[in-house]
Amino acid sequence: MERKSFASIEPKVHPSINDYDFDFKNASLDSKENEQIVEEMMSFFSEKIPKENDGTGEWEWLQKQKQNNFIDALLKGRIDVVSEFLTNMFRNEATYGYLSPSFSDAVLSPDTVKSDILCNIDSCFEFSDISDAVDLTSACGNPYGLKINGRFVLPDTPRHFYYSYNISRLLENVTAPFLIEIGGGYGGLSLQNWKRFEGNCAIVNIDLFPALAVTYFYLTKNGIPVNLVTEKKCEVKKNMVNLIFAEEVKNVWKMIPKIDIIFNSRSLCEMHEDTISEYFNFINLSKTKFFYHENSNYLLFPNSERHVEVVADKFPINEKKFRLLSKYLTPFTGGSGRYREYIYKGL
Repeated sequence: MERKSFASIEPKVHPSINDYDFDFKNASLDSKENEQIVEEMMSFFSEKIPKENDGTGEWEWLQKQKQNNFIDALLKGRIDVVSEFLTNMFRNEATYGYLSPSFSDAVLSPDTVKSDILCNIDSCFEFSDISDAVDLTSACGNPYGLKINGRFVLPDTPRHFYYSYNISRLLENVTAPFLIEIGGGYGGLSLQNWKRFEGNCAIVNIDLFPALAVTYFYLTKNGIPVNLVTEKKCEVKKNMVNLIFAEEVKNVWKMIPKIDIIFNSRSLCEMHEDTISEYFNFINLSKTKFFYHENSNYLLFPNSERHVEVVADKFPINEKKFRLLSKYLTPFTGGSGRYREYIYKGL
């Protein structure tokens, strides 16, 4: 029988949206002071900067339609323009698609986003070990959202904190875990994992070039060391966040040491089938202890030019190498409630 609906947590209006201070203004910060970081970033990536867009599936559409000006500045090496984008990355197209919702969408329905942020904070308090909402705040990148002591809770940070908590529970007996994230966006989960494990870990973030550029800037501004891994320079370093271009996975994965967990949230389902197959070739051969992901399991927009999706139940996981431990609805907003969390254990 073909499914025509999906289970979801009901959308609701949080009762306290008028009790807190939010900021959705289209304001920009001066970017001059960050130009040196951007110069260092461009040098860091110099040998691998692509000549054209590198996204597939929905990400090809996003790069062409929503991130095009930022990507154009990156590919042309325009330091001042890139610095302006990254200094204000949460309020412009540099992070479009990495947050749910992105800034340009959030300003169209601020009350809904206010409610979602507060609901997500409530979920974070119920389903993780957080004790103070201040731990969810950000300062760099000109963030928007709930304002607390001059800093901001972005829409996705409660979810990132929750993921990190779940990862730490799965790896509670591992002293210095090795973590891989496929599609790390702007680096929000990398930051949460770094804080939780107090830097005593190795983190690998595999993504497209524009996302890696944003991640480099965001993590550097937060004082976290980063390392670029390529086919020519394939050392994955401990106590660092290691960045790998998506196109390099098939060349460098054998150089990655024993993996404790591979994670993805909300992007595998948006990739082209060929790209998904490449990632699952890596996952199925990796001998990781756990594979944890959250992705859509319902094709909500079957005729959409943008939403090119593969549902999570159809992912090519090797069932001879992985056992599904759990599958459940996410307690967080986004995706009209169609996202599901899956946790697999390596056999």
